[in-house]
Amino acid sequence: MEYVEFEEWKKFKKEKKYKEAVETLEDEMATNLVRIHNYYSDVKYDEKTQLAVAFGSIDYAKNSKMDTIEEMRKLGYLSTELSLLDRGYCDILEDSFWGTFKELLKDAEKLRKKLIREFSKHRNV
Repeated sequence: MEYVEFEEWKKFKKEKKYKEAVETLEDEMATNLVRIHNYYSDVKYDEKTQLAVAFGSIDYAKNSKMDTIEEMRKLGYLSTELSLLDRGYCDILEDSFWGTFKELLKDAEKLRKKLIREFSKHRNV
């Protein structure tokens, strides 16, 4: 399975629209997490409307019996990291002292690299 890239985030980064870049990158990662979940699990989610499951949901990387899908164990951890990244996004929106969208984008890019590396292990699916 090939990793789907949303190229717009790079354009936003170049334009210094860091908030939009983070949003797009989160959507990209969530979409790919849902796609691979749908491959392994008998529980299917819509890639456009049910991305929330990819954000550290208890249902992610599990089948209809709520058993963890072994092939997806590491992806489940990355799903949790995506959830934490999104929490940072929400904190910034709420004017907390957490940081900036520019700093958060760096964290998102690191998580994206991890996800792509893990995704490459599933190319034959």
